[in-house]
Amino acid sequence: MNDPAATSPELPVLAGTDLSVSWLGVGTWAWGDKSTWGMGGYDSSLTEDTIREAWEASIDAGVRFFDTAEVYGGGESERIIGRLLREDPQRAERVVLATKFMPAPWKLGVRTALIDALKASLERLGRSSVDLYQIHGPVSLRGHAALADALSTAVHAGLTRAVGVSNYSAKETRSIHAELAKRDVALATNQIEFSLLRRSPETGGLLATCRELGVLPLAYSPIGQGRLTGKY
Repeated sequence: MNDPAATSPELPVLAGTDLSVSWLGVGTWAWGDKSTWGMGGYDSSLTEDTIREAWEASIDAGVRFFDTAEVYGGGESERIIGRLLREDPQRAERVVLATKFMPAPWKLGVRTALIDALKASLERLGRSSVDLYQIHGPVSLRGHAALADALSTAVHAGLTRAVGVSNYSAKETRSIHAELAKRDVALATNQIEFSLLRRSPETGGLLATCRELGVLPLAYSPIGQGRLTGKY
């Protein structure tokens, strides 16, 4: 099946790479994260079979960017994606895959912690590298220089093609962007909550900062976790 979205010249490209991503992506927090979403209570129809159906339909429609994280279901989201990748090599070739590192405050040896976490994520995903690796939030006790060291180590080791952050303010985005630039690594993305119900990234200057720096904003909860769909 032709994938027009995969070849469009207008698709955004992750900074520091030649890798384009689809305008729409799939967040996979609910995939296997029973403690948060309750799979049976939040959505009783959500099973690995229905996840597979969503995976196949998304890729076939040109939506090929999938975002996960080590903390989603204690790694179960990554394991589910790993199984999907192995089961369907043809679709797997079209997937752009992102995951995230949780920089918990007690992880003071952040470079070792990040590399170890990324390698564990890769093992669950069954891949030798990911397309995008992100800092899950600005919660680390270490400064941006230390975080940039850790991210650049991952890039130079070939464990990820691009790096990003999540929930960073405009000021924080500028700071980590500058530290990465000192290490010849581009900041590719900032994953932020953005929807018609949450427009502060637009009104507060964060989107403008991202445009200025060449950082791609990744909007999560763009339909307000369903509140904008008319479902509720």
